[in-house]
Amino acid sequence: MSVVTDVILTGGLEVESLLSEINRFFEEQGCRGLLLIDGRQVGGGKALQAAVLIGAFNHLDREGFLEHLRKLAWPRWSAERVRLFIQHEYDECGFHEIPIWS
Repeated sequence: MSVVTDVILTGGLEVESLLSEINRFFEEQGCRGLLLIDGRQVGGGKALQAAVLIGAFNHLDREGFLEHLRKLAWPRWSAERVRLFIQHEYDECGFHEIPIWS
């Protein structure tokens, strides 16, 4: 049975520079990773001033993904800027912000 989890990861440009490292988690599980939204092709006529990564995953190992994110070599200011939002397929409340660093 499929149980889909939608994932949005946002932050500054450091998120974009770590994309391949972030996606290693998914690739090791045999699936495509998060996709980077092209900041020049959004509404409003201006480019995004942030990185936005999105994806939808079947049976996401949320704790494993969080642990993977925590182990990456983030710049020290990233904890203040990077945000993770998750929505489960049957969640009627929409997206929830998930703390990466406690």
